[in-house]
Amino acid sequence: MQRQDGVGASPRAPSRARRRLWARRAGAALFSAGFHAAILAAFLIGGGAETIVAAKPSPPIEVTMMPAPRPPAPPAPPSPEPPKPAKAPKPKPATTKTPVKLKARSAPPSKTVAPIAASPEVEVAAQTTELSEAALVGARTAGSGAAGGRCDMVQRLQQALRGDAVVQSAVARAGTGSGRAILLWDGDWKPTRGEQGKGLAGVREAIMVEVGFAPEACRSETMNGIVLISLNDGGTARIALGGGRWRWSELLYAPGTMARR
Repeated sequence: MQRQDGVGASPRAPSRARRRLWARRAGAALFSAGFHAAILAAFLIGGGAETIVAAKPSPPIEVTMMPAPRPPAPPAPPSPEPPKPAKAPKPKPATTKTPVKLKARSAPPSKTVAPIAASPEVEVAAQTTELSEAALVGARTAGSGAAGGRCDMVQRLQQALRGDAVVQSAVARAGTGSGRAILLWDGDWKPTRGEQGKGLAGVREAIMVEVGFAPEACRSETMNGIVLISLNDGGTARIALGGGRWRWSELLYAPGTMARR
């Protein structure tokens, strides 16, 4: 009968226990080694391989340097056209002038021409015709009434001529300084000093315009004798029209005027 505490046991028992202990240690070591080997293999196959591939240098990229394009050249200026040759003037055919023969004339006999004295009528026509106060007695003036009560042409003319500077200047130049009235029309326009032609041109034109635009009844009014028109309040510049029996329309058709019947 053997003892439970090992006293008297067989000497081979310890060797078996040791074998079992070493077998367990060897199995644990193999398991650990296999586990670590599997982890290393998984690292190399997965992450390690990618790292190795990424680490490979990429092939070099070829870069070709191209020259920059040149800007287009500016267009060449148009060549100036050559000047056209001037046309030579055509030679004019020479004209042969026939010499003119001059006939000799005998000198006229010398005669002494006696000067002709100017007639009194010519001298009077070149002067302004002025009327004395005696010749103006009974002359019709502005405001003295109209024949038949139709119109007062003397008043109409006097107002128009007083406001005309051209008329005032012309009458002042034609006067002799005597203060007498100047007769401008007595059936015909009278010549005045310093004026070419008959009548004072500026005064005659102003009178014809006023008479021409007057009513028909006024133009056809019959007048007797002379009418006197005063160009200022002092009576120092006056003109006279008329003589005998006449009408205002006769001033429009008198010789020397532009109006026609």
